[in-house]
Amino acid sequence: MDFPKYVRPIGGNALYYDRVIPKRLHALTSERKIRIPLNLDSDAPLKAIQRASLDASEEFESRIALLDSSSAETLTDDQMAHNVTALLRKLNAQPGLPGVRLEPLNPDDLERFRGATVIDADGVEHVIDPDSPDLMASLQSLSRGLAAGDILAGVEADPIVKERARMALIKGMGKKRRRISDLWAAWFSDVGERQSERVQAKYAKYGKDLLTITGDHYVDAPDALDQIHRGMDEYVDLKLSEGAGKPGIEKALNLWCAAMRRGSKTHRLRWMIEPPSLTHIKHRVKQKDTLDNDQQMLLVEYADCLEGALMLLELQTACMQSEVKSLDLKKALKSLSHSTPYLLFNEDGEGKTEARRRASPITVRPDLIRKWLPEIHDYVNRVTESQVSRLLTNWLTDLYGTHLTPHGAGRHTFKATALAAAANPMHVAMIAGWSTGGVSLSDHMSRYGRAAIEKSEQLKALSETSRMMFNHLVVPPPSNVTKLKGRRSR
Repeated sequence: MDFPKYVRPIGGNALYYDRVIPKRLHALTSERKIRIPLNLDSDAPLKAIQRASLDASEEFESRIALLDSSSAETLTDDQMAHNVTALLRKLNAQPGLPGVRLEPLNPDDLERFRGATVIDADGVEHVIDPDSPDLMASLQSLSRGLAAGDILAGVEADPIVKERARMALIKGMGKKRRRISDLWAAWFSDVGERQSERVQAKYAKYGKDLLTITGDHYVDAPDALDQIHRGMDEYVDLKLSEGAGKPGIEKALNLWCAAMRRGSKTHRLRWMIEPPSLTHIKHRVKQKDTLDNDQQMLLVEYADCLEGALMLLELQTACMQSEVKSLDLKKALKSLSHSTPYLLFNEDGEGKTEARRRASPITVRPDLIRKWLPEIHDYVNRVTESQVSRLLTNWLTDLYGTHLTPHGAGRHTFKATALAAAANPMHVAMIAGWSTGGVSLSDHMSRYGRAAIEKSEQLKALSETSRMMFNHLVVPPPSNVTKLKGRRSR
């Protein structure tokens, strides 16, 4: 895993933010590095490491600002909080001193001190009244104040930071202010992580781009909403200048607004968020890269390998990598040996995959698919979807000498071939698992078990449609073979 800048494991698996103090400040401190623990191991999720790295970076900058300033009074509240956190970490002390608890006192003991005065940790004078509900709170504060004094005694630190640390030990740190990135992260962890790896990467890119343009402002800042709206306007201008299409821009803005609205509702920010209007943008239909018949024939010629067999499978079934991954391998190999070879996708799927449950005939080189399917199945279950896509993209580029994506060579070519052959739209949709005419394909496929599918006329009809679509790829029977007539009995 590639860690963020300045982040590295130290002393085993624990991650630290490890950064050198600028030379111009060496005369002001004996330290040469600032090392901040992220409280994460190197096998933690990358998003968690990035978030912790951002917090550590802010602490580093705050500690540098303290060294660089003439007085701690010039620091912002956030910079002061980071310096207090660093000091307490160095002292191995927790804000609020949860370990310091005043034992309940005997009422008779308190009665003896009635009328006496004590000064609590805030310097407030209290008259002891055993009947007062505030008495124990004052005494508890006093005990934490005494403990805080012992912890900070003799510690060399800026007097203002030291006093703030004393108050943090007594009262605890203030509630952490939330940033725009926190709202996006909360939405993404709940909604985005339920998507496939490919969709997750796309959503993460949307959020990263919009956050970079908007800036990671505090959500309680007076101009936070204005910054969000400005960021969306600038995002639209940037993407249009890069040649991006309207659907992609619209998708990114809708997801971003959903995250911000959810954050506003959760934290009662009362934001009224509206994405910029895109009515002035003309929708440009993006040309899909597909394979022509000659290119498909070349694919079949070189399909006797893992990459080629997987592309051939995607070409004739419009399947996704996740569907290949979820195949029951033992049953799949058996179905490929059937008189009408087929694969049953999403057999046990629920939700979205249930709508794509289907029996897809294999008419082009079923022998090759059967030969390589065990290795394909093992590979797609060991690596990520992006690694599979990268492997296929490189293989296609080497084969054709031009950049082609697996989607273009597979699912898009399947659709283009079906249109060119004027294939039965219902059959095409059932092979690929698409919805058509308001018909839910799962309503059809879920009624049939595997044995019933093999006996059904439906599978034969789908197979005939597939043969018609890929007639240029299906190997015809040898022309020099003639059927022998039976002998007549004498």
